[in-house]
Amino acid sequence: APGVFAVLAAVQAVFGAHLAVIKGVEIAFTAWGALALYRLLRPVAGPVCAGLAAGAYPLYSLFMLGVAAPCQLIEAAFTIEAFALALAADRAGRRRLVLMALSGLMMGCAVMTKQTAALTALGLFGWAAWRSRARRDLLPLAAFCAAGLLPALGFAVCFLACGHVRDAFDAVVVNALSRSQTNMSRPSPLGVLQRVAQFPAFLKPILVISVGTLLALLRLPRLRAAVGGAPLALLLVWSLSEALGILACRSPDIWYGFVLIPPFLALAAIVLRHGVAFRPDQRAAWIGAYLLAAAAQPFLVPDAIAPSSLADYTGSVRAAGALRMAGLKPGDNLLVTGRGHYAYLMTGALPKAKYFNAMHLMCAFPTPDADPLAAAFATRPDFVLVSDLEFYISCQRPDRAAALNAELAAHYQAVSRVSGGIGGIGSVAN
Repeated sequence: APGVFAVLAAVQAVFGAHLAVIKGVEIAFTAWGALALYRLLRPVAGPVCAGLAAGAYPLYSLFMLGVAAPCQLIEAAFTIEAFALALAADRAGRRRLVLMALSGLMMGCAVMTKQTAALTALGLFGWAAWRSRARRDLLPLAAFCAAGLLPALGFAVCFLACGHVRDAFDAVVVNALSRSQTNMSRPSPLGVLQRVAQFPAFLKPILVISVGTLLALLRLPRLRAAVGGAPLALLLVWSLSEALGILACRSPDIWYGFVLIPPFLALAAIVLRHGVAFRPDQRAAWIGAYLLAAAAQPFLVPDAIAPSSLADYTGSVRAAGALRMAGLKPGDNLLVTGRGHYAYLMTGALPKAKYFNAMHLMCAFPTPDADPLAAAFATRPDFVLVSDLEFYISCQRPDRAAALNAELAAHYQAVSRVSGGIGGIGSVAN
């Protein structure tokens, strides 16, 4: 979806294209998400439990892939803000219309950042429709829907103006639908049943806060009496819609479960505040023990992120140094065919080809050109960075690997080889 690129492009237009800039964007959006989570929870969980949940949120963001996966963190901030505004609107009077419009706008931005947020938006719409029906007032729901469409319409106008609206529709909508419930490397007739069987893996890094969600389900009457039915329903709908989004996307990467963290933290905070009858003299100790376990658990889970899926940062740093030693200068044409994309920014040698991502170059990824690898090599890169062929993405096509080797043998010579955290990365020069 184009939203993450729009955010990063806007920031990089001001501060330049550097990894530190991308990391700064992630930090800012994570802080925003934590603040929005606090504002959402303070009226229903109290300032202490709301603050504890908001403080835990950045900790849980650390098991993400850093600059390799910024869309999750950016989308989460928009989504948390949308739900915080919706809950504030439910308690507001005259400002309800404005708050629901802003909630819809934030949800629309989330969808434009990551397509699976569409299911979350549908869940929030259902909750808003339920509340509008209860009040016999459809104007807030209409405001939510109208504002929610604005980001998509804005991008549509932008792509229409530059003559690429069909390409954008195919890439953002058609391609997303084609990838849903479809494992690109291992098609399975079991479909969604297989995905359900895989679902517990997504709970591994968040098992402790998942207990809070389970307790919320077991103690619904008590929590409903304490906070009201509307806030509780909102958080349960949020959790369910995020779970459906995970089931809809067939990627096995465990960090896709990150979207469950905000609603699970929210439910855990409410349970800590209202769902457990702690003895007054033991309340602080038990809550402290739970939070300590919750904070430590993500970092104690073995293989929470598969090593083969990690971007090899150490290898990229060493490869960038080797490329500069071999004569690569900022502004030269560099092509990275596998791992090592960070080298683009580390060397200042941005790609000249319109295809420069490994999934586009080496996989059966839908692209306007039939052979994106050939299109990339048609720009005659000055240097090519090739990762160890023993480590490759599961969707890689054998014919693309053969074409890459043939191109290297015919037009390039090896100039250096470095090792990083995962296998090796070799660079060759034209």
